[in-house]
Amino acid sequence: MQVDLQSHLLKKSTVLNKRTVLDLSFFDVNTSISFTKDDRQEALYNFWKSAWEKSFSDLGYKERQQLFSDDFYAKRILAFFDKDKPVGCIFLESYDLSIESHRHSRYLQTFPKDMFDVLLSKGLRKAYALSNLAIDPEWRKSQTDLQLSQLLTSIGVWKACQDLGDVVLGCTRNDRKVNNILENHNSTKYASDERYNCSVDFTYIDLKQAKVFPDKDLMDACLYFTSGHFFNISNNATA
Repeated sequence: MQVDLQSHLLKKSTVLNKRTVLDLSFFDVNTSISFTKDDRQEALYNFWKSAWEKSFSDLGYKERQQLFSDDFYAKRILAFFDKDKPVGCIFLESYDLSIESHRHSRYLQTFPKDMFDVLLSKGLRKAYALSNLAIDPEWRKSQTDLQLSQLLTSIGVWKACQDLGDVVLGCTRNDRKVNNILENHNSTKYASDERYNCSVDFTYIDLKQAKVFPDKDLMDACLYFTSGHFFNISNNATA
């Protein structure tokens, strides 16, 4: 499969004159504060911070124009690097929707108050939230053979399935068409509203009904990067 994928994507990127995701390395990061400096984790922090401070500034959302490391540490982050440079990331966080302290997390407070009771009534308790998507402009859809934001989302959905989750949650920024990315996984829109001075959808993916991989290229790429090309920054071990 790896040979077929490499041949196909390299041909595709050559024909389209675009970058290929095969030049990237994938990392599944559990961020933590330690007494040993991790240069790659520091680079990822600065990439995430810069991307989201710019987004909030562009939206005129003054409450979040300066971010702090509290929102970065103790997180699971899926990330792509071009050598030592981060070019894309998404947070993948797990919650038990039946536990009050989980539901009182700052991120889940963004969602409609009644949404989680509705999900619990459907038997959807073990939740995974995808958030903080950030892509380097040089690696956006128009520049690559595979859409990096869709690939990160697909890996997140795949990881949630592997962990036997029930549901994936998303608060999507619609002016960037992030809602379309989740729709490719057979998501359900629960509500629409405004957050952070922009239109958002509150969506969920029931993993029993999910389209885990929107197409074959994404399926092959997900499996390629999560088996044999999967690294964990915290211990530099392959899995």
